[in-house]
Amino acid sequence: RRLGDLAVGRIDDAERAGLQAVVAIPVIRGQAAVGFAWPEPLVDSDSRSSDVMVVAELCGRALMRARSHEQEREIALRLQQSLLPPNLPKPPGVDLATRYEAGARGMEVGGDWYDLVTPTPNRLIAIVGDVVGRGLAAATAMGQLRHTCSALASAVDDIEEMVAQLDLLAPDIEGAHMATMVVASLDLLTYQLDI
Repeated sequence: RRLGDLAVGRIDDAERAGLQAVVAIPVIRGQAAVGFAWPEPLVDSDSRSSDVMVVAELCGRALMRARSHEQEREIALRLQQSLLPPNLPKPPGVDLATRYEAGARGMEVGGDWYDLVTPTPNRLIAIVGDVVGRGLAAATAMGQLRHTCSALASAVDDIEEMVAQLDLLAPDIEGAHMATMVVASLDLLTYQLDI
């Protein structure tokens, strides 16, 4: 067909660019159609049509994989943010502030986490950790480790014992087979810090 016969957008731009013929195939991505153009003279042959259809199908699949990856990242980011502490404790005599950034722009969400726990009025425990991995699995493991640490911090007096107990429980948490963390305990009466 001639460009003037095609019912596609931007025909005037294509004609100004000197194209005389084009193959246009709709590529479906989810609910939306995305145009695919082959800017060469149209050759009427079965092999040419077959080649164009294969390329269009591959483009559609690539677009679907990219969208799927984007959706998983959005879900993991929301999960990760929902599992971090919504509020900081307010122990007397200590001002607390946190800032959390989930990796570099364009990177997948990971298993980085932190928590601040006041198991008694005179004690503050700060925990920072990282589950090895990226994506939804790492964010899920991170949430389970964070909540387990928080419970242990309230139940165990000694941070070394807390870490030992967590080490025993971690193998039962899917995705937490490799994680690192640092734990600090601050006595709010003497301001002695144990790490």
